[in-house]
Amino acid sequence: MLLSARSLRPLGTREDPLPFARSARPTYTRWVPGASPTTPPWPLRALILALLSAVLCAAPLAAEAQDGRARRAAEKVRMGRALVGAGNPGSAVAYFREAIQIDPHLEAAYVGLGELYRGQGRDSDALETVRAGLRRRPRSVPLALLMAATLGPSDPSEAMAILRRVAEAEPESVPVQRALGALARERGAFAEALAAYRAVARLTAGDPAQAEVLAEARRFVAALRLLVGDVDPVGRCEDTEVRRALCEGGR
Repeated sequence: MLLSARSLRPLGTREDPLPFARSARPTYTRWVPGASPTTPPWPLRALILALLSAVLCAAPLAAEAQDGRARRAAEKVRMGRALVGAGNPGSAVAYFREAIQIDPHLEAAYVGLGELYRGQGRDSDALETVRAGLRRRPRSVPLALLMAATLGPSDPSEAMAILRRVAEAEPESVPVQRALGALARERGAFAEALAAYRAVARLTAGDPAQAEVLAEARRFVAALRLLVGDVDPVGRCEDTEVRRALCEGGR
């Protein structure tokens, strides 16, 4: 009788399973006393700790770098304003521009450069500067006032619209109310000018530092009351723009 290869295998041995049926050999992780079962292996823990340390160290360094940029930009603005005050506006332009490059969010740099251009009669450059600043600082009152002042001679309607929006958002701002009163007075909107100057008088009353502003506001209030009264004399307060202006704060 012919013997097969299976029958020739020594007694007591088992047939090896087929390759695709073999089970994977189990692996075991050495347990470290005191470690929880979920503790990651040491190399992974070291990597996590290194990343956390890098993040924690980077935040103060970034803040310090930002503070350094802000200080350098503010110093450039101070130098620019000093040059303007010394009668050398041409040299001041470079300082204001450099301040904007160092800190693109620095409001004072845009205001300084815009005012300089406006003083030189370069209104288009002033408006371009102000618009660039407003893209960075859309709620900036000084930039909005500068835009209205620059637009006033060429586009008073747009300037008035800007001042009205700013006054609605910042009703307690003396510079805003003064600018609105001045432009409204120039355009013959006496009731609106009266309301603005009354607001200025209310906001500056009792402040010695604002004594001149208060005197100016009171002077305009007295004159505008006569003008508004001639246009629309009233004996009592009623719900119209003119009458509200007359009645506010007493006649």
